[in-house]
Amino acid sequence: MKYPKKLVQDYLSGVEINDYDIDELEDNPEFMEQAIIMAHDYKLYDLCGEVAKRDYHLVKTLMATFADNAEFITKVATYYLKKASIDLEEEGIIEINLLLLKYLKDYAADAYVRASFVCHTFYLKEQVLNEKLYLESTDENFKDIYGKGFIVTVLNYPNSELIKDYVAQEMAYDIFEKNKDFCLENYLHDTYTKEQIVEKGINNIIVDYLNMFDSTLADYISVHIKLVSNLKKRIEYMVKRWDYFAFNKEAEIYEGIMDIIDDFCNEFTFSLALGYDEVIYFIGTELNIMAKLKEYNEDFIDFDEAKVKKISRENLSFYEYANLMDLKKKIQKILKNGAIPDPYIDEEVQNAPVLKLKVPKTQK
Repeated sequence: MKYPKKLVQDYLSGVEINDYDIDELEDNPEFMEQAIIMAHDYKLYDLCGEVAKRDYHLVKTLMATFADNAEFITKVATYYLKKASIDLEEEGIIEINLLLLKYLKDYAADAYVRASFVCHTFYLKEQVLNEKLYLESTDENFKDIYGKGFIVTVLNYPNSELIKDYVAQEMAYDIFEKNKDFCLENYLHDTYTKEQIVEKGINNIIVDYLNMFDSTLADYISVHIKLVSNLKKRIEYMVKRWDYFAFNKEAEIYEGIMDIIDDFCNEFTFSLALGYDEVIYFIGTELNIMAKLKEYNEDFIDFDEAKVKKISRENLSFYEYANLMDLKKKIQKILKNGAIPDPYIDEEVQNAPVLKLKVPKTQK
């Protein structure tokens, strides 16, 4: 109900009002909203009755109108949540907390911390319920479009842009940031050229990647791209440093390969009829990477290739050849994957058999 403008003006001016009860007006959310907005005076909130202070739409409007007044919006939201939480649906509670996250700038403030905790707990609970729903569903068509479960959020909160935005943002963050085996910059370099990124557009690259995990989420993000604005800025920075990263990545790989060769030589050459130079020569020539090993290693000591003993199956023992081939395969895998494995992170590498010298049995 919209009240006559003159009535609101008379109330604000202190003119006696005979046709309405003042207490009823101050307890009416619609009337108090009109009065506070017309006067643009947040102090009028103190005149609101209990019904008005517990009205979701009035609270939401006041928080948006006086968003720069952290103390006031905290007061309004806190009173609302304490007094009305018993009768509220969860949707209303989460939305008011999301508005606190949106408007408060002091991330260390108690109200911000509490709101952040409430919202994140809600998100985690939604993820658990979504997973349960997926496991219990017998509808294969539903499972095909289920993905990470964003479709459930859309169905459960069709009228709440705040909740859908929050869940979409958190879910996208999980996909891009919480996979320990995923490096965004490596993915971009492995999948695209710099020219392809410029041509395709960063927005489309983000949406295409999300689509591999959840098509509903990808569709939502495509029309709410602002939700991944920080991610977009990161990719823009990665494109700017494209050549620098590519050079450093290649340098890291070949420096890592030299470290692996060093470890091999320190461990095994005393048992092999081979020297350090022979091992480097074998790996460098077999894999055609000698020039790269020299380019990216300042400590690389040139040797006379003509004087290095030629290594072949014919002039090596079975045990020497077997160990060198193990080393070669390990480095081939590094070149193929484009990364030095981290045994503390990469489970496959951690569980892989250790390169060991094959020692012949002593003949009696």
